[in-house]
Amino acid sequence: MSDRTVTGRPESVRIGCGSAGAIDRISLGVDMVRDGDVRYLALDCLAERSLALAHLRRTSGSGPGYDPRLAEIGAQLLPLARERGVSVIANLGAADPEGAMSFLQEHAAEYGLTGTKLAVIAGDDVLDHVKQADSEIAETGGRVSDFAHAVVSANAYLGYEPVAEALGEGADVVIGGRIADASLFLGPLAHEFGWSNEDWDELAAGSCIAHLLECGTYVTGGNFADPPYNVVEDFTRPSLPLADVAADGSAVLRKLPGSGGALNSMTCKLQLGYEIHDPAHHPTPDVVADFSHVEAIDQDDGGVLLRGAAGAPRPGQLKVVIGVAEGFIGENTVSFGGLGALERAEGAKGILEHRLAGLAATYDIEEWRVDLLGVDALHGDRSLVSADHPPYEVHVRAAGRCTERRAAEALAHEVEYLLLFGPAGAAAAHRTRIAQIVSTYSAYVDRELVAPSFSLVTL
Repeated sequence: MSDRTVTGRPESVRIGCGSAGAIDRISLGVDMVRDGDVRYLALDCLAERSLALAHLRRTSGSGPGYDPRLAEIGAQLLPLARERGVSVIANLGAADPEGAMSFLQEHAAEYGLTGTKLAVIAGDDVLDHVKQADSEIAETGGRVSDFAHAVVSANAYLGYEPVAEALGEGADVVIGGRIADASLFLGPLAHEFGWSNEDWDELAAGSCIAHLLECGTYVTGGNFADPPYNVVEDFTRPSLPLADVAADGSAVLRKLPGSGGALNSMTCKLQLGYEIHDPAHHPTPDVVADFSHVEAIDQDDGGVLLRGAAGAPRPGQLKVVIGVAEGFIGENTVSFGGLGALERAEGAKGILEHRLAGLAATYDIEEWRVDLLGVDALHGDRSLVSADHPPYEVHVRAAGRCTERRAAEALAHEVEYLLLFGPAGAAAAHRTRIAQIVSTYSAYVDRELVAPSFSLVTL
């Protein structure tokens, strides 16, 4: 939705969120295209850890380096977007944007996408550079070389410019890797309104609304209900957010008509502070934003007006997210129910603590713990559980961080063995979970060392 002025620029642009993370439902993006009357749809598909895991999938051959939901997106969302004239921007390329392009080329006819103009943005992979430069790790003060061969990825956060340029060249779909979350939304706005990379206040205002849009259902009621203080009456009909954005960057945030959840000034204020360390100095790839004077004003029609952001020149460096493979987690759980459940669970905990101490002497288990879920796992002995209020069911969970997979498997097996030799009534509550640990760290590179580019193909 946009109304053009005599200059050819729109008075406003409606842009919607189609995904806020790797586990979001594609059906919500489809709802936005079908019912939101949006001109642009941006899908944030990455978290720091999910990007590193994508690199591991690609290098190990265990799966695609792009978002595994691409087939669903290609079959369900993109054809509808093309039919409705909605341009789609997404960082679903993850560790392999070119692979995502190849996949869509292969299935274009099947999905009804023949003739679609697809732009693929590259240039965020800076692994070779950070290794050669032995870049400093922001969280530790150490160097990349401290992790030896465990570093699996290093990707710079790209800004809005290649997105805006690709749209300017007529792209219907723009796919990249580590495009910064807010920049996915800022790119279409800068393209439509003609913002330059020195329009700091407009870029900051656009980044403000972009930051809220990329928070997805957290803005529309997710993680907000805390009755009786904050009440959300309907969690059965979720909606991602959309925004009507004006040329000065002010915007009215909305959710889809008839949807559940909750969108108001408080949900927006809570998310505006999310991941923001200093509201007056929030660096992004595109601008240093000042959100300290932003107003969130409830509107009579259910929307929320956002205005008041200011900006300063963008940083001279780009942040880099570095993925490091740091072993495995082994985890398993057994459950006890009925009278005496707590006493039997405490007995099982003692058995496991003895066994895991012995196991740690044999295997390289860096740390481990045993918890009684619902009793002491979150707040130790501060639980209200007492002799007068014994729990009727207790879950015993053991988990450990291990260097090798076989150690994680051995730890999980010790929990399962309680079914054969332990207190009465033990029951398997969950399947064994063995997960590779991927940690993320931060570094910075000079902006001029990162050269984003895009290629444009017709499917």
